[in-house]
Amino acid sequence: MRVAVKASTLETRISGSGGIHLKGSTNEAEFRISGSGEINGRDLTAETLAATISGSGSISIIANKTVSARITGSGGVTYSGNATIADTKYTGSGRVNKVN
Repeated sequence: MRVAVKASTLETRISGSGGIHLKGSTNEAEFRISGSGEINGRDLTAETLAATISGSGSISIIANKTVSARITGSGGVTYSGNATIADTKYTGSGRVNKVN
């Protein structure tokens, strides 16, 4: 599924193995994945990201201020932009990574 967004707050949840491709902009992004889903936000710019992953799901986004994440399992968050990592908690091998 592909979705174009312009919103102050964006909340996206995936349970299972679904996938979504987001583009546009938002002030606050709250993403939750339970399972092996994928939220592709490489074309989405957010000021802040709050991510929760349980399983092997993956999240990507452009973030400008802060990124916080709770990851249980092998899931991962990848972000570009000028954000700093504000708060993280890992249980398993999942991680938050910055890319250029």
